[in-house]
Amino acid sequence: MLSATKPALSQAVATARKGMLLAPQTTWDVLGSAFQTCGRLIRSPKNRDHFLDVLNAESKVINAQVIGQADLGFWRILGLYNDLNNPLFRKHDFDAQAFVEG
Repeated sequence: MLSATKPALSQAVATARKGMLLAPQTTWDVLGSAFQTCGRLIRSPKNRDHFLDVLNAESKVINAQVIGQADLGFWRILGLYNDLNNPLFRKHDFDAQAFVEG
């Protein structure tokens, strides 16, 4: 009879034990968010304009030059934009620009 020597932990539980509040995004999380952003940008000129405003060097909300150097950099930029447009942020009137400015 086989028995496990270690209990199987979910990613959230394993992350909590390491002292992290949230589990890091997997590659599939990043790509999923990026493809959702691509769909929104294709369908809506308003979203395209907002995306360009967020990427504007003066706004400093998303620093594309820095994030672009990371693994999956371009996709992370799109995924971050998608995550910043989460309905939960809108519900609580979160303004990323005001947050970055302090």
